[in-house]
Amino acid sequence: MNLRINLATRVYVDYQKINLMLALLFLAIASWGSLALYSISVNDSENGRLEQLINRSRGSDKDEKVSEAEFNRVMANIRFANTILDKKGYDWLTLLDNIELSVPAGVSLKGLSPADKGGQIKVSGTAVNFATVRRVVEQLEGSGKFSDVYLVEQTFFKEGNSVKGINFTVTCKAVN
Repeated sequence: MNLRINLATRVYVDYQKINLMLALLFLAIASWGSLALYSISVNDSENGRLEQLINRSRGSDKDEKVSEAEFNRVMANIRFANTILDKKGYDWLTLLDNIELSVPAGVSLKGLSPADKGGQIKVSGTAVNFATVRRVVEQLEGSGKFSDVYLVEQTFFKEGNSVKGINFTVTCKAVN
């Protein structure tokens, strides 16, 4: 034990660590202050831009009027766009599910396309015999999901001398 050490006269504070902590605290406060000034500046410029837009919109309501011809032209464009959206907005997945449930075994579907007019759908396929084609038409009618079901075309296809099957086309309308 060393009796010469006087604990009351010796300094036990690490000034390097305290100075480092004060410097980090100063940098944090300075960063926060600069970020606050930046956000105030951005908000002020945005506020000025919005005030200009509001003043411009209030002043332009008095002077601008739309002519009847311009209004009709815009409405015609809107009707045209709505017809395109109606055609593209058809629920094809539900239609395919309903057709799948209505087609009996022994029938191979080859095509499904919208017909030219009236919202009809054209279904083309191949069946083993005419009884199967008749069942296709009956099941489409009986499903309640289709109306105006008509057998439009049927042709026999042969391989060699024997008849192998029937190609057919049915038109119908999907009931919503």
